[in-house]
Amino acid sequence: MEKITLVEALDRRKILHKRIYDRIQQAQFVEWHKHNQPGTSVKNQNVTEFKANAKKEYQGIQEQIAYYNRLNQAISKANAESMIQTSVGKMSISAVVVLRNRIQNGGSLKVIDDRTDFEEALAKKMQLEMQATLAEIDNKNEKMMVSADTMRNSILSKENKGKGEDATALAVVDTYLNGNRAELIDPIDVDRKCTEIREKMEALVAELNMKLKIANATVEIEIA
Repeated sequence: MEKITLVEALDRRKILHKRIYDRIQQAQFVEWHKHNQPGTSVKNQNVTEFKANAKKEYQGIQEQIAYYNRLNQAISKANAESMIQTSVGKMSISAVVVLRNRIQNGGSLKVIDDRTDFEEALAKKMQLEMQATLAEIDNKNEKMMVSADTMRNSILSKENKGKGEDATALAVVDTYLNGNRAELIDPIDVDRKCTEIREKMEALVAELNMKLKIANATVEIEIA
C-alpha cells in the first residue's frame, strides 16, 4: 500500500499520462525481414531480440496503464470522500470540480481534459503499424517478383536459349526469391491483441454504464 498526498498523486498522474503516450508512439511491435538476412529491415536488429523487446514493451505499457488506473481510482476516491466548505455550501472535491468546469466552460457540462483512452491509442498504434508494415512487405515482394521475372525472361531469351544451362540458371532465380522474400514478424499477434483490447474496453464501458444507471436509480437525494 502506497500513501502520497493528493497533490503529489495529481502531479504523478500528469507525468505518467505523457509517458504512456510517448512510450506507445515510440514502441515498435511488428517488423519484417528477408530470409537471407539475420536482422530486421529498419534497425537491422536480431529477429529473436526484436520479438523479445516487442513483448517486453507491450507488457511494460500494460503495466503502466494498470498503475495509471490504480492511481486514478485513488484520486477519484479521495475527490469523492473529501469535503470542502464553499460559499454555496459544503460539497465533495468532485462536485467542486464539476461546478468549476460548468462555470468556466460557459454553462457546458462537458469536462475538457486530455485524452486518457490509452487502450484505444495502443490498439490504433498497433493497427496502423501493422497496415504500414504489410503494405511495405507487399511492395518489397512485388518489386522482387518483377526482378525475378526479368531474370527469368533473360535466361529464357533467344540469346541464351539452348545453351543447356537453363535449369541451373532458373534455380538461381528460385534461390533469389526464397532469400529476398519479405515476411511479417508479429510476436504478440497484433490483430488478436487489438480485438482483445477493444472488446475488453467495450465490455467495461457497458458495465460502467449499467452500474451508473443502478446507482442513479437507487441513491436518494434531497432538494431543499
